[in-house]
Amino acid sequence: MFTHSGGTAVAKGMYWSPLDGGRVHMRDSGILPGDRGRSYLRLSPVILLLIAPLFGVTFAFFLPLLGLGVLAVLCMLLVSTALSTVASTAVRICCSSRTSHASPRKREFTGSYRPLRASFTGAHKRKKGKG
Repeated sequence: MFTHSGGTAVAKGMYWSPLDGGRVHMRDSGILPGDRGRSYLRLSPVILLLIAPLFGVTFAFFLPLLGLGVLAVLCMLLVSTALSTVASTAVRICCSSRTSHASPRKREFTGSYRPLRASFTGAHKRKKGKG
């Protein structure tokens, strides 16, 4: 049996926890630290030296894929934000045009934009001094 749980009596050797990467070296027979939920594998140092480069190669292989995944998620986030902005603007325009009290002949945009000062309306400015 290769797997041992925490709190059990084991023989001397090196025990490795694959979940957190912790290593326990038992010089004599004893009890493994932790509760029953923690598991350990009994490994010899030679096997551990063979497994460690395998983990490194696996990480180096999947690292570019991780970067592409992050890039894809960021692009999807930008697209969904843009689409939600367009949809909310369209809903605001539709709702404001339905509640306008303009005559059917005169279709005006009655959105929420209210400028403080109208410019370029064609009205001439009054000259100072003449009333």
